[in-house]
Amino acid sequence: MAHPRRRSSACRWKHSRFGHTLMFGLAVGTANAALFLAIARLPVAMAIVLQNMAPALVVLWSLLTHRRRPAATVPIALAAMIIGVAFVVDLPAAGTGQISLTGLAYGLLTAVAVASFSILGP
Repeated sequence: MAHPRRRSSACRWKHSRFGHTLMFGLAVGTANAALFLAIARLPVAMAIVLQNMAPALVVLWSLLTHRRRPAATVPIALAAMIIGVAFVVDLPAAGTGQISLTGLAYGLLTAVAVASFSILGP
């Protein structure tokens, strides 16, 4: 009876690192592409605010995977960050007009991709 060949630990490590690097690169590429697609369909200010939802997604990911609540100051800081970004990019003056659902989807995809490469990064 033939025994299946086992991979050396060095080979498994290289395979694992390649997959991780590939996922990281795909997340970065997706974030950039989705941001420009969102900007093409939304006011720039709105696209930037959606992109900056990424830290909230990282906190949500941490909550779901580690089953540990963040400190009480974290939600307050996230809210302050979103509000601050909205005012810095002058979102209230940008107007909502005809908001593209496709643009919103691309903006949210940008946030998910940025959160992903933040989680996957070193």
